[in-house]
Amino acid sequence: MKPLRSRNPVAVGVIGTTVLVALLAGVVLLPKLSVFSSNRSYSADFAQAAGLASGDDVRVAGIPEGTVTGVHLDHAVIRVDFDLPKSVHLGEATSASIEVATLLGTKYVEITPAGSGTLPSSTPIPISRTQVPFDLADVTNGLSATVGGLDIPTL
Repeated sequence: MKPLRSRNPVAVGVIGTTVLVALLAGVVLLPKLSVFSSNRSYSADFAQAAGLASGDDVRVAGIPEGTVTGVHLDHAVIRVDFDLPKSVHLGEATSASIEVATLLGTKYVEITPAGSGTLPSSTPIPISRTQVPFDLADVTNGLSATVGGLDIPTL
């Protein structure tokens, strides 16, 4: 084997740089592969987004465990994608709700694990098991019922 000083410096530099870039890419990209990730992706369907955004917390029993990764329209429902650690077990009857975290309107998703078996990560939590903090239709219907029930002459 020839000593390093006797080799072509350009070839040594190119090989060294290539090895260094490959190592850095491996360190940065390897944890993002699902095989090495400690998180599992789920989704839930909601009637409305209620101001929820990517990056908001996902809590289980009030403890922040994950993050909302996306909020988008999927036909007639709002699909919320989120990640949770693989250590969090979600049963087949798991439900989700959008909750208000602060007076300024910060929102989070509260997950309530329930049921036996395992919730498939490919199947979203259906809209029948999700709740939002308010429903605009209910608010406006309640307002019209309240106004309709007022006795204007007495007021």
